[in-house]
Amino acid sequence: MKKWSGFILNPKCGITIFTPTFNRATTLPRLYESLVRQSCGEFEWLIVDDGSSDGTKKLVESYIQENKISINYIYKVNGGKHTAINVGLKNAAGEYFFCVDSDDFLEDNAILDIVTFIKQKNPVGIIAYKKETGHEDIIGAPFPDSLVKSTLFNLINNYKCGGDRSLIYKTQLIRQFVIPEPKGVKFFPETYLYDCFDNQYECHLLPKSLCVCEYMEGGYSANFRMLMINNAVSMKWFYGHRIDLKCTLVQRYISAFRYVAYSLLSRSKEGKYCGKHKTLVCLSYPMGVAMYIVYAIFREKNK
Repeated sequence: MKKWSGFILNPKCGITIFTPTFNRATTLPRLYESLVRQSCGEFEWLIVDDGSSDGTKKLVESYIQENKISINYIYKVNGGKHTAINVGLKNAAGEYFFCVDSDDFLEDNAILDIVTFIKQKNPVGIIAYKKETGHEDIIGAPFPDSLVKSTLFNLINNYKCGGDRSLIYKTQLIRQFVIPEPKGVKFFPETYLYDCFDNQYECHLLPKSLCVCEYMEGGYSANFRMLMINNAVSMKWFYGHRIDLKCTLVQRYISAFRYVAYSLLSRSKEGKYCGKHKTLVCLSYPMGVAMYIVYAIFREKNK
């Protein structure tokens, strides 16, 4: 197994590379090979298999037999990516937690770049760049030159630096939070977890690409609007939580009327808003009803 003695962050391992996966046996080899190529071996690969039936277990067992990197494989009954993330947070051994999807792979020096940055800054979290397969440019806008720390929410909404990012969090801090698991729901935005973190901490910005991603057909990135509409209970819960984030009044109002829209769409009592901005929710009701009508028409047209 690859050893590294240059940096010691944690007696067990420095970074948990966490991969939630479901029927991605065709793309996992690319990620595995990128982990084997790492110039720094200060990591474990934690895989939570969310009920795959395509030979993923056998594939991962062959990687464990090779003994090239540290691998922890957990199989669970299918419940959706958000439930796999919750399991991953409970079982991560690393001092830092880095979710890398099964469709993605790491740049060859990603772990070394992360570990070096951690030794320099001791961050509670890191936001870094991603690239898309076959493209040299980063995804989204670059970070402002003068900006050293930010929440993910502010980076996207206030600094207009949208785009997919590599997110690394101190494990003991991010595992304080749990993504809700409404009964029968297979999709819940993982951004809920990052919003929880944003409410208490700011991340350091690392202007380097750590990860290369590919948006697979059938993945969550495809047909995202329909995915949200078909999971109205989750989205109601998500936007209800966003109402209480540290944000501007306009941003809070947008979350409030979307909460109303998804409440009407879901017709569920789960995820009911109980925060301190109930008056704003009431005031946003007309816009929420209008948005509900738009969502309902869209759902009917795309059945």
